[in-house]
Amino acid sequence: MIEHSQMLRIKKLKGVGIIATAARHNLREIQAERGAGSNIDPFRTKLNYVIQGANSASDVASLAQALMDDAGVKPLRKDAVRCLEIIFSLPPQSVIEQSVFFPDCVAWAKRYFQVPILSATVHLDESAPHCHVLLLPLVNARMIGSGLFGNRATLQALHAAFHVQVGQVHGLARQATPKRHSAVVRREAADMVMTALKVNQCGLNDSVMGLLRDCIAYNPEPLLQALKLTMPRKQSKHKTFAAIMTQSKPEKPIGFNMKKPIGFDAVISDEKKQSLSCVGFGKSIQLISPAEPLHSSYQDRYIRERESEQAADYWDEVQGEFIKLPAKQKMKSAEIERVREAIQGTRLPGRAAGTSSINKS
Repeated sequence: MIEHSQMLRIKKLKGVGIIATAARHNLREIQAERGAGSNIDPFRTKLNYVIQGANSASDVASLAQALMDDAGVKPLRKDAVRCLEIIFSLPPQSVIEQSVFFPDCVAWAKRYFQVPILSATVHLDESAPHCHVLLLPLVNARMIGSGLFGNRATLQALHAAFHVQVGQVHGLARQATPKRHSAVVRREAADMVMTALKVNQCGLNDSVMGLLRDCIAYNPEPLLQALKLTMPRKQSKHKTFAAIMTQSKPEKPIGFNMKKPIGFDAVISDEKKQSLSCVGFGKSIQLISPAEPLHSSYQDRYIRERESEQAADYWDEVQGEFIKLPAKQKMKSAEIERVREAIQGTRLPGRAAGTSSINKS
């Protein structure tokens, strides 16, 4: 028995009407897919068969809606996962009996996911026989498509469980996880394959070669191995320390031929048209040069006051100093009288008001 690798894919289907669209494809109700240039051989479509589910896409979609209505599922969002589709595939040259293998795959999917199966259809009208299984992710009256799909660890557990329970039983080998290559490396590898094919198969025309190249660019590694070619490596963008230190960069001029010169050709305005802040000075303050004489208005505003010019009534003989007036320079007449009375009350008895405290010889 020839040993083949198991091939299993799972994907999420989103959007309103996606279940009907997927069922139409699986049941070959889309006429445009059966035309020229398609991978479907219309003469072999009659070999396809349904393992489980209805024979029309509308009935498949009606079944899904009925199951959700019975469970009381609320209206879903437009981007909600409405269905999970699993594809079980066999290689074209496989000698495994597909009439036994695909029913075992459908039964395993029902046991593993424990959700309703809407449809299971086998396609024999393409190059490789495969089976499409549509699952409704309905668990405990809830649609949990993303949770049922899971993450990378969940997918790895899915492949491991299928290999143990189905793959090994039918003599399939565990498929190795393909290494992820960048788009640049894949394109370069596809070009290498196309060059090798052109040398060995000169009868291929450009249109066929273009289609082959697009297919090869998705995963060129198997063909490279078959043609005994090495997968190209991704070029590193990291530079060595010597390359970084020795690279030449144009020097930037400081102060010459620059839009914003540093120290040169800078125009400094003598007069500011507007304050830099809204909490600035309302009017600009003009400074007076020391060489210019003070204007009379400034002289009247700034007058030096000496003690000899103080009123004699403000002298305190006990303290030996002038009484400090309030902060306000302008006082009312009543306040001035109270100050004078306070001064007269603090003087020594026997001296008349207004007399000097210095004895005359």
